[in-house]
Parts: sequence; structure tokens; C-alpha cells
Amino acid sequence: MKFFIGALLFICSQTILAATKDDFAYGYEVMTNGQSAIYSLDLNETIYKGLTHHDRRDLRVFNNDNEIVPHLIRSKEKKATQATSPVKLAFFPIYKNTPSDTLDAVSQRIRINTNAQGAIIDLNYAENKKTTPLLAGYIIDISSIIKEHAKSKPLPDKLTVNWKNSNPNFIKTVRLEGSNDLSRWHNVVSKATLSNMQWQHHTLIQRDITLPVRLPRYLRLSWRQESTASNEALDITSLVAHFPDSTQSQKRRWTMLRSIRNVDDATYLFNSESVLPVDRLNVQLSDNNSLLNVKIESAPTKKGPWYKRYQGLIYNLQFSQNNLRNPNIHISGTTHRHWRVQLLDYEGELNEQPLLQLGWLAEELLFVANGKPPFILAYGSALTDIKKQDDALYTLLKLTPDSAQAAQLGRKIELGGAIKLKKSPAPLDWKNYILWVVLVSGVGLLGFLVLRLYRQMAQVDSEK
Repeated sequence: MKFFIGALLFICSQTILAATKDDFAYGYEVMTNGQSAIYSLDLNETIYKGLTHHDRRDLRVFNNDNEIVPHLIRSKEKKATQATSPVKLAFFPIYKNTPSDTLDAVSQRIRINTNAQGAIIDLNYAENKKTTPLLAGYIIDISSIIKEHAKSKPLPDKLTVNWKNSNPNFIKTVRLEGSNDLSRWHNVVSKATLSNMQWQHHTLIQRDITLPVRLPRYLRLSWRQESTASNEALDITSLVAHFPDSTQSQKRRWTMLRSIRNVDDATYLFNSESVLPVDRLNVQLSDNNSLLNVKIESAPTKKGPWYKRYQGLIYNLQFSQNNLRNPNIHISGTTHRHWRVQLLDYEGELNEQPLLQLGWLAEELLFVANGKPPFILAYGSALTDIKKQDDALYTLLKLTPDSAQAAQLGRKIELGGAIKLKKSPAPLDWKNYILWVVLVSGVGLLGFLVLRLYRQMAQVDSEK
């Protein structure tokens, strides 16, 4: 009986031991200035490659006394504020008398009227004897945006060009020049491709031009005039400026993957060997003039289950001096390691295997500077019983993110080593074995007591 009770007390007293630094494969020294209660840093690709659990449970921050301090991992996208709304831009057509005319020569014949704020009102041409002038470009007024930028407003990072649908098939290389006085022009975007192509029953439309960080007050959009045919002109109906997120401080990073295996000539498998927070995709085709209908899927393990991320066209088309590639693919965020690209309705074999590009934004790690520095960021553990940290101070981290100061990753160190990344055989569940032994022993003891009591009662009856 004493054994039974003691064993039960021993089992109830057992708790899950806190993780130690030796339970993790690697770590980084974290450099802080010692002047803040909460610090933040961005996770790098090396850390993502070392993590084994998609929910980042195998990551801890230790102080100098080897104590775990509370931390929180969050996506920077979630803290971003709403971006500035797109703005329609005023634009004015530029006409040539002959295809040989240069835009600078045309500009000398134009009188541009502006108001007191510098906004363009209209363009007046000198007397023109030509009855059918050629549309050769547009002057775009962004002076109001530049003025707002002086008040800490963001500058646009993308220009969307919309045109009439009278000519459904064209591909055109355009150029953007800039000026602050409408007299002297300099190069802003030397080459950008706009297209509206019908290809194998598909429409390939490219309307966007990526803008540089610095912009002048006025832009001039033009293209190479190859003939006098009217369909060579770009009949624009509207120009829209799009703005970046004003709080987004980091650029999206890209990781290139090569195929690890071909299931067949139409299916390519990829392994990122990491838990990157992927939210963009692209497929790079080495073969020129390639247009493929594909399905891209991802999975947490190589056995699946597989989730469809994209189905549609990818292409790499060459038209004279113009190169047309499919834009980046936006997907919902995922940390899956395994990817596959399947070619649909494709007969034959590619000369070179496609490359899969994964776009991601580094997540932010917030931690409380509890205890003595220096702090160690430990990561990478295949232990199945390691749990995601749960601490009441999470609420504090969520409520006071703006008070965090930046910390820096120092040198990389080895803790438990690469062996911690390998899954070990399941340990013997000795607690369950002891529990069963105790239960069986208890039942046996109870049966023995019942049998003993029964014999005693039978002996009393026989003596009567």
C-alpha cells in the first residue's frame, strides 16, 4: 500500500523541464545597449534554416544566467499602417511633325502654361502645317505629389498606365525622363515594357512601371517611333501613381531554389530547407520565348498534404528589343518547406529546369531584457516535446512594441550542435509504464484484500 501511494505522489510531482541552451543546435550573441526593457531584431535566413518547427517553437532567448526571457515573434506586415491611396495624374500629349523629330526639338515649339503652384495648365503648339501630327509621348505632372512629399508624405513607387483597347496586340518599350523646369530633361527610367498581347488564347498585360526613389516635378513618357502608322502610338486614357507603405522599412528578400528531383518531365520538386515566411512567388524560365500554364503547390512535409498556391501563366518572351516576364505572384503567407511546380497541358521537356523564387519579409523578434546581458538567441531543436513559450508578459510585448530599441545579432555560436536538428527515436514513456504498474499493483492489492476478507468471513461462519 505504501508503494502504491508513493508512486502516485512521484508521478504527480513531475513537471516538464524548461529547455536549456544545450537543447538547441545553434545560437547568436545579441548585442544591446543596456538602456531599454524591450529589444527587437530581425530574424535572418540562417535562423530560418536552423528552425525545425514551422511555428518557431524551437527558439528561445537566454540571459547571462542561462534563464529564458519572454519573447514574441511577429510579422512586420501586421504593424504596417494603411498605405497612401493611389492618385490619378494629369498628363498632356506631345506631338511630332515627322518621325525624325526629337522630343527636345518638339519641346522648343511648345509653350507650357503653368499656374502659380507650378501645375501644368495646358500645352500650346506653334503653328503646325502638318494635318496629321504623330503622338510621340506625354508630359506627366507630379508637382503636387512632390510638394506633399516635402510635408513627409511618401513618393510613389509605381506608375500604372491605362490605354484604349482599340489595338489589343502590342508590346512597347517606353522611357521616362524627368525635369524640374520643363526645359532640361534627364533619364529617370531608361527602359520599361508595356504590353497587351494575345498569346495561345491568353492575354498578357503589363501596365506597371517601377519608379526610382527620387523623382522630379515632371515626367516625360515616350517610346521609339518605328513607323508613321497610327497603331504605333500609345493612346493613354489614365495614369495612376501608387505609393509604398509609409511604415515599411525593410525590403522583401528573395531566395532562389533549384529543383531537387523531377517526378516526371512535367513536375519539379523543390525544398527550401527552412521555414521562411513566404508571401511572394516567381518562376524563372531560362528558355527564351517560353509560356507555360503551371500549378504551384506547397506542403509542410514531403509526404504532404499539398496546398495550391497559384495556377496560371508564367512566361519569358522576347520581342525584338523587348523582354516580357510574368510579374511576381502574391500568395497568402506560408512557412512550408516543400514546393512543387507542375506544367499543365505541356508536351515535351524544357531545355533547362525552372528556378523557383521565394519572396519573404523577415519577422521581428521582441524580447524582454530580464536579467544580466549578454543575451543569447538559441534556435534549432528537433525535440518533439519542446513547447512554444507561453508567458504572461506576452501582453506587455503586444501593448508596448513602439518602446522597443533595436538590438543587433553578434557572432554565431554552436550550442548543442547539428545533432539537435535530427529527430531521435521516441523516448521510453516511463511515466505511463510506472502508472500502469501502479494501477495493476493497486488492483492486485485490492483483490488480495477482498480475497483475504472473504476467507476470514468464511472461517467465522464455519466456526459457528
